[in-house]
Amino acid sequence: MNKLNQATSSWNSGINVTIDNYLEFTDMTSSRPNASDILFDRFNILHLVTSLEGGDIYHVNYSYQRLTGRTIDDLRNDPFSWGDALDSRDQARLLELLTSTDLHATQQLDCGDFSLTHVNGETFWVRLFVTSVYDDSVGREGLTYLGIPISAQKETENKLRAQLSRMQAHALTDELTGVLNRRAVSQFALGELNRTVREGRSLSLMMIDVDRLKYVNDSFGHLEGDKILKMAATIISHSTRIYDQVGRWGGDEFMVVLPGADLAIAAQVVERIHKLMHGSVLEMDDGHEVPVRLSVGFAQFDTEKHANSPVTKEILEDLIKQADQSLYTAKQRLDI
Repeated sequence: MNKLNQATSSWNSGINVTIDNYLEFTDMTSSRPNASDILFDRFNILHLVTSLEGGDIYHVNYSYQRLTGRTIDDLRNDPFSWGDALDSRDQARLLELLTSTDLHATQQLDCGDFSLTHVNGETFWVRLFVTSVYDDSVGREGLTYLGIPISAQKETENKLRAQLSRMQAHALTDELTGVLNRRAVSQFALGELNRTVREGRSLSLMMIDVDRLKYVNDSFGHLEGDKILKMAATIISHSTRIYDQVGRWGGDEFMVVLPGADLAIAAQVVERIHKLMHGSVLEMDDGHEVPVRLSVGFAQFDTEKHANSPVTKEILEDLIKQADQSLYTAKQRLDI
């Protein structure tokens, strides 16, 4: 915090605010509260007055001491420690604001929101305002800092952000399986196809079908069928690479987008799916076991054919048809 105080010493003495009883300089040893601090303490407003040249603290109110855990004695022993409630990044941010702003021409500088930390580790938020001040009666000049508490507002903001994040995730996610829904995986596929064209890379697309799902639904009920779908989504997700995306296309069908993958890489993913699928069974309450079986079809995007042209929805649909044809061939080989 030494740098922050020293940085202000280069300012000239043309201070534009005269201190009155609202923001008066008060000696730190004085036990007489001024009228402003009675009001400030009631509303937990932090109030400090420091020198321009650094190292001198003319006034600190009770709210500052209580909310930061730093007493008058602490500040008297180490005057520069008044800003230690700020972390290093916020100290640098405040320093930048103070050194880049002409406070003589600015009645009051709104520094924005800052997180402060009590000596016990608890944090709280304030909106920080800084004003240049001068007291004619004693010829003393400096800076006054007001910290308006906003922790409640920040908590509300964080709750709203979390709620918005959940809503956005819900809008993109298939509620049953937790993978992307049809709209989201389609948007991802279109975006990756356009990037593939720009960068001249490969991309493959898979269509995966959960075999005999209708039989499970009819024989054991749709709740058991839902369990099969969840298991299928888990098998597929654990078989793909970290940058691939899995989406439920609808009913018993899933789509997988594999950016940068040619048919050889896609075949490796299919092999991993088959390995995880082997031995995967759903155990019924009556002891009956239903194996999880998946059929996979895949196709590679023809990058050269679509070079230098935007990928349209129709082009994506054509790639899906190719993967669907591959899936149909795979299902034809299925031994029912």
